[in-house]
Amino acid sequence: MMFDTDFYKTFSEMTRVLLGNVDEVTDRSGPTARANLYESDDAYTVEVALPGFDPASIDVNLENDLLTVTAERKRPEGVQSDSYSWSERSTGKVQRKVRFERAVDRDGIKATYENGLLVITAPKAVEAKPRKIDIELK
Repeated sequence: MMFDTDFYKTFSEMTRVLLGNVDEVTDRSGPTARANLYESDDAYTVEVALPGFDPASIDVNLENDLLTVTAERKRPEGVQSDSYSWSERSTGKVQRKVRFERAVDRDGIKATYENGLLVITAPKAVEAKPRKIDIELK
């Protein structure tokens, strides 16, 4: 039995928000890119699946604590939409937004794209990292 896609996406997003340490934000104006998020003591890692996208079409932005990934897959040049017998690969823009719960080191953020997977590593700011406090004995 197949789950209704909208219900499944909504349930998955609610679960990540409620159980994770990041507030995920999804722009409902268009398709959303699939993503994974990992958190360690030192950094957040966001993996965004963007198979078949030209790396030049991928844009990664951080504004305040909101990370936004936008990408666009274009139809091959010279091919009109009415030329297809069928089309299973979508074209157009996708977007993913993630709001970090803790401050990140803006200058330390790195992004790599390989085999259709965009990996963004955002180190936590020093003030956001857990710190063990030594007890002074008197």
